[in-house]
Amino acid sequence: MDVHSAQKSDTIQTILEEECNTEVTYVPGGCTSLVQPIDVVFNKPFKTVVDRLATTHMQENLDAYVTGGLSASRRSVLITKWVGQAWEEVSANKDMIIRSFRKCGISVAIDGSEDSEINISGLDGYEVGESDSESTEDEDDDPFADVEDYPQEEEETTQELEDTNEEEEDDTQEEEEDAQEVEEEEDAGTRRSRRGY
Repeated sequence: MDVHSAQKSDTIQTILEEECNTEVTYVPGGCTSLVQPIDVVFNKPFKTVVDRLATTHMQENLDAYVTGGLSASRRSVLITKWVGQAWEEVSANKDMIIRSFRKCGISVAIDGSEDSEINISGLDGYEVGESDSESTEDEDDDPFADVEDYPQEEEETTQELEDTNEEEEDDTQEEEEDAQEVEEEEDAGTRRSRRGY
């Protein structure tokens, strides 16, 4: 998931982990369009279908659009209908959905034999490490020999994330306080203008 604050709440994490048996992993900010399958392959054709349906409707009902004959509630119903139709049309292409996960490196074989299918946009020439099937290591060599450094790196990364989260919380609190001050000033200004000050 992306790092939207609503998705990072303890409640959401608990529901996903305990009720949906889902391991939560967050995509770093600014990377969603590169490594989240729905953004990499699915969104463009989905939005294209919605646009086609909307354009067709507008062309067939031009008078209603020009004269304002479509209420907001009617437009909401139409948009919901187009989204549903687009979902039906695009999700029927199971190969596209599978390709989106494989292109991001999700659901490829763990042994590395399918790593050539990983194609992250913007990382031209990127190659995933050597797969077991291509490895020239002796079987006695330990592929995890350098893992002892990992916990320290993990601790540093965890601390960096905690520091970033604390900074974001501080920024959010400051923004809320600023908004409250502005609201109080506006209220005071309204009261003064009513009194004739």
